[in-house]
Amino acid sequence: MKTAILIGAGERGLNTYGAYALKYKDKLKFVAVAEPDDYRRNYFKENHNIEDKYCVRDWKDLLKFPKIADIAIIATLENLHKEPALAFLDLGYNILIEKPVAPTIEDSVQIIKKAIEKDKYIMPAYVLRFSDFYKKIREIIDLHLLGEIVSVIQEEHIGYWHMAHSYVRGRWRKSKDVGPIILTKSCHDLDILQWILGKKCLQIYSTGSLKHFRKENCPNQASDNCLDCKLKNSCPYSATKIYLNMENNGWPVNTITNDLSYEGRINALRTTNFGKCVYKLDNDVLDNQKVLMKFDDSIDVIFTLDAFTHDKTRIIKITGSKGELFGNFAKNYIEINTFSNDKKEVIELNPKYKSSHQGSDFNLLDEFLETLDSKKPVDYYNFIESHFMAFASEYSRINNTIVDYQRYKEEKIR
Repeated sequence: MKTAILIGAGERGLNTYGAYALKYKDKLKFVAVAEPDDYRRNYFKENHNIEDKYCVRDWKDLLKFPKIADIAIIATLENLHKEPALAFLDLGYNILIEKPVAPTIEDSVQIIKKAIEKDKYIMPAYVLRFSDFYKKIREIIDLHLLGEIVSVIQEEHIGYWHMAHSYVRGRWRKSKDVGPIILTKSCHDLDILQWILGKKCLQIYSTGSLKHFRKENCPNQASDNCLDCKLKNSCPYSATKIYLNMENNGWPVNTITNDLSYEGRINALRTTNFGKCVYKLDNDVLDNQKVLMKFDDSIDVIFTLDAFTHDKTRIIKITGSKGELFGNFAKNYIEINTFSNDKKEVIELNPKYKSSHQGSDFNLLDEFLETLDSKKPVDYYNFIESHFMAFASEYSRINNTIVDYQRYKEEKIR
């Protein structure tokens, strides 16, 4: 069993890492928590039987103790990652850190360099790498069942309501605070593309915009707050639709208030951004973006993030010299069409765990804990490959230029 301290008892801290430790007590035990929200901190403390002195509002208060656990899990917002990551690496902790590692490439590199200096393991929470879905796709590629890979198309369907919740009203709406959406939302996708291919990215070009969630698109009759709006029954982004379904006590409702009663929800909609009109906020992150990449062996890759989808999922299509593959992540569905015999094979996966991200959250924790004991060699910079790719994409988009990716990456590591 490994021991851990938790920095940030928000949605991920409570319901992913905390839930895993409660379910698999022989694998992970939390011995300390730092969380400024009194309700969440005390809830975590009671559930995990943590001593009072190790239950603190400010993570810096844990620095006065010698190393008290094997692992520090950093589950704060990304703009609050750098300081605790560096501090706990200095104290000798191994680190599991929420993605992205930091909101700038410079801070991300600094954290990785500190892990190398201290010879400590650090893993960003790239849950897709540990999903049965993408592991199966990587296996199919590695076995050359599709022949020589020609092209890959990956689409992230954010979901219209998820976009409104997280990236228009929510904590990830402003790029200057937490980074661009290609990093905060889609570093998962950039990571998985380079991971399944096992090839170097050579060139990147990107386009995108904030097309819809703008003040000039606000309907004439719209109110500042959805509760007062004449259009609340017809507007797809109305907060009343997203948060006042009393059958839902989970995500995303549990991120806007600790009081999940009807009155508690109404109060949150009155007093926070989550009740405000999506056309009248200070959001600036893109609602659509496309990244075109050239990989080794002349593999063309296109990634698209799109807010304007009904389903919240990821779609992938891969073409090869011997066949093609289509997959839907949310449905755990993979279809392979082979050319030699004109045969279609359908693979319907049944993940071991029922945790979020199709069970891959718990798979990630299993792998992280096993790796601590295995002493396997670590490619530290590959852990932030997607960060280099994301910021290269932003540089390309802003400057309307094709980026020599390997040169860009080398310059940022120096």
